[in-house]
Amino acid sequence: MHEVLLLGPSGAPPAADPITMMEFYVKKAAEEEKMRLPKQPKDEMLPPPPLQDAPIKKGHHMGDYIPPK
Repeated sequence: MHEVLLLGPSGAPPAADPITMMEFYVKKAAEEEKMRLPKQPKDEMLPPPPLQDAPIKKGHHMGDYIPPK
């Protein structure tokens, strides 16, 4: 027995079968996700310029600055 899938005018399955609709939209979302380019996180902050190339200093475990002796 062959399963026949009838698509509505927008290419989506008819609203009569919610499981078929869910599977259709899950597949559609997965395809769109694959096509989308990865985005750089905007909420990630870089350290200030003086600290970007600074050598690792021993100090307090919370990152407090301890001047050299």
